[in-house]
Amino acid sequence: KIYTHEIHSSYAARIDNFRSYDAVSKDIIQRWTYPMVPDVLSFGNCHEMKLHRQGIYKASDVTLSHSAQIGANSVIGNATSIGEQCKILNSVIGEGCSIGKNVLIHGSYIWDNVIIEDGCKVSNSLVCDDVHLRAGAIVEPGCILSFKIKVGKNVVVPAYSKVSLLDKPSNEDSDEELEYADTNSGVTDSAREPAYRKISIVVHTCLSNLLLWLFGPVSLMLYLANWISVFQPFPARGVMPTTLPSYPRMMS
Repeated sequence: KIYTHEIHSSYAARIDNFRSYDAVSKDIIQRWTYPMVPDVLSFGNCHEMKLHRQGIYKASDVTLSHSAQIGANSVIGNATSIGEQCKILNSVIGEGCSIGKNVLIHGSYIWDNVIIEDGCKVSNSLVCDDVHLRAGAIVEPGCILSFKIKVGKNVVVPAYSKVSLLDKPSNEDSDEELEYADTNSGVTDSAREPAYRKISIVVHTCLSNLLLWLFGPVSLMLYLANWISVFQPFPARGVMPTTLPSYPRMMS
């Protein structure tokens, strides 16, 4: 059974990639999800978020330089400091961040406790918690910097890079990958035969011995004539067989 609820006036969205993450975040900032908006959700907290003109949200304890520029549709979290001549445009800055002088952040998401030193540029990227960008570092569009990454002085992170401290996942084949492998992989190895194939062979071997003991060799030959396709090897992985095996029909 599948139960559904039809939505007429509420807001709902699935976030399964970074494009949808950005789209839903923009909807929240632009108040399409009211009352699920930053100033309402933080109401009554010690670090209350306030809405200003042009859709700018700022916490009450933000340290903002007079020469810094905050553009429309931006969010600045509590305990964050922003230095002189900074430009933050269409971006979200989390809590406890330290942003130096002459920093340009455009269309990006900066999570909590991030340190961005003087002269850095971040464009259309996602920066996770505890990242440290040293002076002059440039993060080009489409990048993702995972937790606790440190980018050196004057280093340029190429566009659409994903930087993480985690090890690269192994290339071990899963059961599903073995079943739906590429057609160029050749014939399946015997060691990689699915478990149900091996179980089927064991069952038919036991039945063959039982028929031989009860009814003699003639019945065994008739039985194997119908089930011989079970013992034939698989075709190349990903390639459908041209003919279907001739299994015994069930009694109607």
